[in-house]
Amino acid sequence: MRSNIVELEIEKLLSNGEGLSSIDTKPIQVRNALPGESVSARILKKRKGIKYSDAIEIKTSSEVRKEPSCQYFPRCGGCSMLHMQPDAEIELKQRKLLSDLRENEIVFAEILKPVAKNFLGYRRKARLGVKCLGDQVLVGFRESFSSRVARSDHCQILTPRLSSLICQLQELISLCSVKNHIPQVELAEGDDGIALIVRHLKEFSDSDLALWQGFSEKMRVSVFCQSAGYDSLILLKTKTSGAHLSYMLPEYGVSLDFLPEHFIQVNSEINAELIRTALCFLGDLKGKVIQDFFSGIGNFSLPLARSGATVFGYELSTDSVDMALKNAVTNRLESRVTFAAIDLYKDFPGFMCDPDAILIDPPRSGAGNYLSSWLEVASCKKVVYVSCNSESFSRDAKIINSQGFKSKQIALFNMFPGTAHFETVSLFVRD
Repeated sequence: MRSNIVELEIEKLLSNGEGLSSIDTKPIQVRNALPGESVSARILKKRKGIKYSDAIEIKTSSEVRKEPSCQYFPRCGGCSMLHMQPDAEIELKQRKLLSDLRENEIVFAEILKPVAKNFLGYRRKARLGVKCLGDQVLVGFRESFSSRVARSDHCQILTPRLSSLICQLQELISLCSVKNHIPQVELAEGDDGIALIVRHLKEFSDSDLALWQGFSEKMRVSVFCQSAGYDSLILLKTKTSGAHLSYMLPEYGVSLDFLPEHFIQVNSEINAELIRTALCFLGDLKGKVIQDFFSGIGNFSLPLARSGATVFGYELSTDSVDMALKNAVTNRLESRVTFAAIDLYKDFPGFMCDPDAILIDPPRSGAGNYLSSWLEVASCKKVVYVSCNSESFSRDAKIINSQGFKSKQIALFNMFPGTAHFETVSLFVRD
């Protein structure tokens, strides 16, 4: 038996979906392995005293194991949990959330049932790597434990339309004169169209541009060329191309335009549930003033305004703020919303009106150093916090509690099925 093949007993499941075992008391993480299983594993690498491996043979199978729905699992790093039953995935994520809350001594009066819907075909935005191996071109997610691009012809978690583009992109890029200088392609899908951002480190030739324009018209997708940062994006003009995508929030009669580089929630069904829960937590919004921190293109701000609130949204990206303003006008809500571009990690926005409540939807790093200052306004009676990182959220929750707010309700939303990531929505109330 080769020295990099080992026999392991899986002791526990880590929050990232990998099994944990040990060799001579030293930890080894095992993808495609579940607690209680006996496996043969191939050691792939070692970093900072931890070995990383693949389970290549399952000798004793867990009762929560299922046949992965994707033939590229587990080598492809786009997913980490396709080998377990959906209920087991949700349970693992719930344990992670509760553990992080306990670590920071956060106790909610009510923990709601996790919200889970579409486990496959949900992802409407993704960044895929590109790699040329001779005449063959790979387009896909990076491999687990590696920066290599995984071999794949389709993807089960991408929406069907985005998944269908992978083979087409492999063929097209193989014909480009600068194929070795295209490191990635970003995909974004709205309700009414698809856009691609093609990163290229060398300029496209005229024949390359003609290939991409033909692809745009044939596949009815918009193609943006990106030679440097996002400010270098150039839309290839064709009969079918358009600068904007959009998605509807039918419950609020709101339509939001966005550009392919803008942040949007990748799972449209769970996004609708997030918004519904956040607004439910806030209660009757008529005549209320809401401060929306990290407001993006208006995903929460515009439904809040449609429900009767006056909303002040703050966001770092000026492009997102410009789009939010445009969306407010399109939806005839400009009289109820005000947006401003501000770095919330560096500056404290002066409140034009004292808020009745605050909604926070920060990046993974959390709300930042000014969180306690936002909460000092006596008029603020509620905080709704939308989080994509339970660790930073739990630390922020401790700050919110210190400002006199009680932890009332929290719910987990499975925004990223098949992966270790999830969202939460929580309510804090000041007596």
